[in-house]
Amino acid sequence: MKSFQVSKILSFFALLIFCTWPSLVRAGLNEELFFVGEDVRVLTIASRRPEAPKEAPAIASVITAEELRRRGVRTLGEALSYVPGFYLAPKEWGTLPYLRGIPNGILFLYDGVPLTSDSTKNIHPLDEELSLEAISRIEIIRGPGSVLWGPDAFAGIVNIVPKTGRNFQGREAGVWLGSPHGDEKVYLNMGGSRGLLSGFVSLSAYGRDPSPEHYAFYQHRGSIGRAEFYEGVFHLQYADWLQLSGRLSHFRRPFVMSETELGLSWPGWRKTPLSFLKAELEKRFDKTSLRFKGYYSYLHQKHRELDLSTQQKNHLLYGEFLLDRELFTAQGLLTLGLSWRKNYVRDATINVRGFLPEYLSPENPQFSPIVDVADFDTRLFSFFGQYRHHLRKDLDVWAGLRFDDHDQYQSKVSYNLGLGWFPRPTFYLKLLHGTAYRTPYSVQFLREGDPKPEKIKNFSLELSWGPPKTWRLSLTGFYNVVEHHVNEDPFGGFSLPSKEKFLGLETVLSWNPRRDLSLELNFTTFSRWGEKERYRVLDYLIFTPDGTVEEVYSHYEKPFDSGAKKFGNLILSWRPREDLDVNLRLRYVGPRRLYLLQTGESWRFPSYVTGDLTLSKRWARRLSGEIALKNFLDHKAETPGTLAPIEIPRFAAYFILRYRW
Repeated sequence: MKSFQVSKILSFFALLIFCTWPSLVRAGLNEELFFVGEDVRVLTIASRRPEAPKEAPAIASVITAEELRRRGVRTLGEALSYVPGFYLAPKEWGTLPYLRGIPNGILFLYDGVPLTSDSTKNIHPLDEELSLEAISRIEIIRGPGSVLWGPDAFAGIVNIVPKTGRNFQGREAGVWLGSPHGDEKVYLNMGGSRGLLSGFVSLSAYGRDPSPEHYAFYQHRGSIGRAEFYEGVFHLQYADWLQLSGRLSHFRRPFVMSETELGLSWPGWRKTPLSFLKAELEKRFDKTSLRFKGYYSYLHQKHRELDLSTQQKNHLLYGEFLLDRELFTAQGLLTLGLSWRKNYVRDATINVRGFLPEYLSPENPQFSPIVDVADFDTRLFSFFGQYRHHLRKDLDVWAGLRFDDHDQYQSKVSYNLGLGWFPRPTFYLKLLHGTAYRTPYSVQFLREGDPKPEKIKNFSLELSWGPPKTWRLSLTGFYNVVEHHVNEDPFGGFSLPSKEKFLGLETVLSWNPRRDLSLELNFTTFSRWGEKERYRVLDYLIFTPDGTVEEVYSHYEKPFDSGAKKFGNLILSWRPREDLDVNLRLRYVGPRRLYLLQTGESWRFPSYVTGDLTLSKRWARRLSGEIALKNFLDHKAETPGTLAPIEIPRFAAYFILRYRW
């Protein structure tokens, strides 16, 4: 880190503390202003303190565990598909997330711990590898969040909040059965509190048959077998100052890849289990809150297709100090933080010399692309702060600044600015602007040295009005500018940096004509313009008699893949009886395209509509269950895969039974 950069950042925080010190001495900590108790509809990721999504300094929403059960939701990806802005694309190896047209731009957290790696962008806990039975709620921010959460809080943040011994008392066991993929799942939740101590433990196991499960590779045909997922989660708390939590996971997801030109399909599997152990301490000195968070996480990523194997190990250590203080007679909230992160990476894939389908022929039974790997360590040191002030009863303003010093890429400053106007309970307006950076791929800083990280500049405007118990209309416009964008293509490797722009609108209309009936319509549409993705691909090497090596490259380009540009949901919730819930969802997904870099081929996929229906029944206090029908319209629609079109998930039925005591 350059000395002048350090002095600038330290001077900023010193000036901020100096200017607010008189108020620090006088201010009180008003819990009613910034803390809303144990309500499940609270958000903690916008200000690093509990608050209602409406008052949060972000475009925010919350999905509760009760909503997930009423809707028969199986995975995190399915849960996010109910939220405006999120398009979840099925792929052979799992689900690829898009938020407002940006792929792989979401920071996924579990209890505040990242579930991804900062050296690759294609790890997402969106499918069966993450159990929803242990969670209390899902917190969502649409828009950059790097000021408080660092690099990779790029297009948005999703935080999975687990249950605790304070909000789950007793034991609950459940079983899932599904068809036609032979789904089998069991789980056990246990929680309780005694005096100052509380605890929660959840264990789950899940197995299913992938679709498709058969491959045909020349004369070789076979089945890839079942997928298996295991997870254990715990949370311990002593009084209000000490919390220990952790997650242990293991899974293996087999899949089938296909290629249209040769008409082949071949087996593969992927493992990306992430486990962590976290400690969090909080101490309040009358009117000030000091917090420390530290965690260790371990990720062992493995990917295999035929004889081509890659793997990567990440050991990550993180420590953070956070200070909260209310200022100016409880009209302002100041948050200051200091964090340190050390990442130990082993066997990272920095280059795959060759394109696997080019090796798929009977004449080439022994050769596959050469994989170049490297070991490296990275360190990130950060200062950050955010201040929020109530100018008057109905008007909030906020501003935040963060400085990240990374030892492998250029040090960067991210910021946010915002205004919230709440003139009456039936109307509010939020105006936000912010920036964020995304950690480069490991190959970028290992080859380029001090590369420019990918940057996003965001402008968002949210308007919401309507009596909350009758109807509500919410309009959110956004404009994103992404600079130095780098994408990974299975044939071309990593693209050259490009610039992209996105302009869109998210609309939510909800209507509650009766106490037992609600209807919601949400729709997202956006436009994108910018540069094409350009690739420089190594074709072959020429070894000359004098011992030199000449590299021969080809140049390719293709349009930026932003997923579906139009999509939405129509959701009907009906409670005809106190012990029965009916939930119907129709989802529309607009046209999409698949571009192949090497051949220049492209496919256009038309729009389609899917339907989900869930019946939830409760018997007495202890027994409950759901029947969930997924895609009961049973469309045989196709969607872009990695190298060829694939079918969207077909009709499936699930039966869930839960017993609590």
